[in-house]
Amino acid sequence: LASQREIAEAAQRAVLPGPPGRIGGFDIAVRYEAAQEDAFIGGDLYAVQDSPHGVRLIVGDVRGKGMGAVAAVVIVIGAFREAAEQETTLEAVAQRLERALEREAARRDSVDILEGFATVVLAELPHGDGIVRIVNRGHPPPLLLHGDGTVDELPARSPALPLGMGDLGTWPDLAEEHRFPGGATLLLYT
Repeated sequence: LASQREIAEAAQRAVLPGPPGRIGGFDIAVRYEAAQEDAFIGGDLYAVQDSPHGVRLIVGDVRGKGMGAVAAVVIVIGAFREAAEQETTLEAVAQRLERALEREAARRDSVDILEGFATVVLAELPHGDGIVRIVNRGHPPPLLLHGDGTVDELPARSPALPLGMGDLGTWPDLAEEHRFPGGATLLLYT
């Protein structure tokens, strides 16, 4: 049991390493706590990356649990890291993640992968702009905690389907802009 716990903790750190405490002028903090007691790794995901387009973030949850969910997390995080650096818009990042899951589903014949999907929120904090852009693919909306203690929910006015469900129809990804004043905190969660 102790050996399994050590392996799970090592896998968790490898798949979802903690980001630096400061990225692109923003303080960053993460906390991962599995819903199931004694589970150290599962389908929740997060990543933060500075890019030429601003600091980009992803938080999400893939369908399922166990190693199948971990495999999907690896696909989404890997695609995000590459797309966050290369794509000029947050909408294009979302489309790259969609294509990555489609490719993996076509490559495998597992029912879990073929029926797999991930809910995610993508956020972009352009350098020095005082705004946040958000694309929501079926995930709970981010919260904006203001310096005075008030909280605003940032729901998607034009929600899109979760990643991996593109065969059900086409809803365009639309990045929505919100003010991100100094002293505020953006909370993405799953």
